[in-house]
Parts: sequence; structure tokens; C-alpha cells
Amino acid sequence: MRWVVAMKRLNILGLALCFGISPMVAMSATIDASKPMMCSALQIAECEPANECVEGEAENVNLPEMFLVNVRQKTITDATIDGEGRGTQILNIQQVDDRIILQGVENGRGWTVSVSKTTGKTTLTSAGDALGFVAFGICTQQW
Repeated sequence: MRWVVAMKRLNILGLALCFGISPMVAMSATIDASKPMMCSALQIAECEPANECVEGEAENVNLPEMFLVNVRQKTITDATIDGEGRGTQILNIQQVDDRIILQGVENGRGWTVSVSKTTGKTTLTSAGDALGFVAFGICTQQW
């Protein structure tokens, strides 16, 4: 599992280089909510009542590994090659201190994405009937 996480981190750095962003900038640049962000889920845990949370991969919980966040358009779209244009609407946007907080509803579940404006570190949560997910990742500014 650690190898998969390490490979995903390398993929993020590669993506940052493709966008012309140095790895240090990608991991530390200030995030501007008025511009699109490319995000990735690096670690995911699926939790059910009376069971331990189980780590998994994004595709196993129907979450894209890469997704584009456009706060202005209030959309989050699947950015993976085979994403088939999946997306969701952002229903609530808040900027609190150092964080951009986005919320919505998809497939009967409520979700929240929290992005640090200074580091890009991202936490995504989703809760439904007797099932919850927590994902940790990173967002970089898409120029």
C-alpha cells in the first residue's frame, strides 16, 4: 500500500511538471480560488459502522484519482483519461482563514472538500447511509 501511495505522489509531481510547475512550487504555491485547481486523492479510507476503516484506492470507491475544481463555475469534474466527463456541482463555497471549503451532494451522499490556500493539502469527506469516506490529497493551481 505504501508503494501505491508513493507512486501516486510521483504522479502528482509529474503532473505538476507537465503543467510547467516545479515540484517545490506545486507543493507550496498559494491557491487562488478564482482559478481552476487540479487535485488528486492520494490516500483514501472507507469506513462503516462496527468495522475498522479500510484504506483503498480512489477507483475502488468511485472517486476519480485526478479531478478539476472550478470554483467560479461551481463544478468538480473527473480529470482522469477515462473519466467520461463525470462531474458534480458545488452547492456551497466558503473561504475560512487559510482554507477553501466546498460542499455538495452526489448519489445521496453529502461531501466536503477542504483545500489549504498556502499548501494545497486537501481533505475530502463523503458521508451517506452507514458509509463514509475520507481522502487526503493535494491541489495545485492550474494556470
